[in-house]
Amino acid sequence: MTLYAVLPMLQNTYVGINGVHPSLIEAGTGMGMTKWQMMKMIQLPIARSVIMAGVRLVAVQTISLTTIATYIAAGGLGDIITRGIAMINTVTIMEGAIPVSLLVISVNFILLLLNRALTPKGLRHLNKL
Repeated sequence: MTLYAVLPMLQNTYVGINGVHPSLIEAGTGMGMTKWQMMKMIQLPIARSVIMAGVRLVAVQTISLTTIATYIAAGGLGDIITRGIAMINTVTIMEGAIPVSLLVISVNFILLLLNRALTPKGLRHLNKL
C-alpha cells in the first residue's frame, strides 16, 4: 500500500513545486537566497496546497483500497463487506461499508484542516479565490 501511494504524492509534489511562478523564483534569487532557502521559503509554502491535495487523495485511495485486501487474507472491514456479498445481505455489507466511508471522510476532513493550519498567513487569501 505504501508503494502504491508514493507515485501520486511525488507527482503532486513535483507539479506543485514546478507550478510556482518564475517571477517569485527570480525575486528570491534577487534577494540572495540559496536554492534551499527558496525551496523552504517560497516554493514549498506556495506548493503546499497541491502537495496536500495529493496526500489527501492518496489517503482516501489507500483506505478504500485496503477493503479489498481481504482477498489476500489481510482481514479488516473488507471481510465484513465480502461476507455480506457472499450472503447477499445488504445489512452486513453496510456494516462494513459505512465504517470505511466514515473513516475516509474523517481522514479527508482532518487532512483538510491540517492543510488550512499549515497555510501561511500571507497565502490564506489565495485559497478563497
